[in-house]
Formats: sequence, structure tokens, C-alpha cells
Amino acid sequence: MVKGLRVWRSKGIQPTLDTNAYSSGDAVGIKTQITGIPDSGIIRTIQIADDADQDIDLNVWIFDSEPTGVADDAAMALADADAKKLINKVLVDTRVDGTNNRIGVEHPNLYYRADGGEVWFQLSTGGTPTYAADSLTVRFTVEH
Repeated sequence: MVKGLRVWRSKGIQPTLDTNAYSSGDAVGIKTQITGIPDSGIIRTIQIADDADQDIDLNVWIFDSEPTGVADDAAMALADADAKKLINKVLVDTRVDGTNNRIGVEHPNLYYRADGGEVWFQLSTGGTPTYAADSLTVRFTVEH
């Protein structure tokens, strides 16, 4: 870490999930604000704890202001207006097997700027998982 920079870590964010099977490419949960995030910084780490032990790739769509969003368990079709708000899409495809769960960690080193701390995300799946309610927890670590 560079002298003078600070590290901020979000609280665990649990998207509300459908307990039916998702199709590949579906939105997982709804748009969610990352509360308390600094106005600008570098997203160093995205961690997703999966208590349902699904071993499925997840995309994290990150926006610099509130997107329209996609309904849970619907095809992840980004609205034109939301494409202009997209900071980036991060694929979380590296997982640790915790026997009863999976922990996905990516280090995107992604710079963002969002006035007023308005940063949002939405997940989409790269497979066909079936989650239990509250079985995903997402955390962001930011250097600012």
C-alpha cells in the first residue's frame, strides 16, 4: 500500500435470491448499492462467499450510479442507459473449496469515481446454480 492511502472494506452484502434454478446468463439478485464506499478509489478485492456450495462463475457488474437493474432470475440484458453507468464487469471464477461452501476472490484493481459514494452492483451467473435464501455474501475492499 502506498503511504497515505487507506483501506475500506464493505460489510457483507447479501443479495435476495430466488431459490429456483437459475439459467446461465441470468441476473442473480437485484441491483444493490455498496453503502459507505469512498467517492473514489481502487477496488482491490471482490469476495463472494457461497454457502450453497454451487461452484459457479459469477459476474459482478459495477455501476457509478444507480442502474435500472434487471429482475432476479431474468436474463441479464443491460439497458442502454445502464451501459453508460457501467464501470466494469468482473468475472469471479477463482474459488476456494471450503467443503461446505465456496469462496470466490478476484483482485480487479479497478479504478472508479462515483460522486457521493453512489456505487451499485448486480450479479449474473455463468452457470445454472440453485441457491438457498441468503446463501451469497459479497464484500468489496477498496484502497483510497
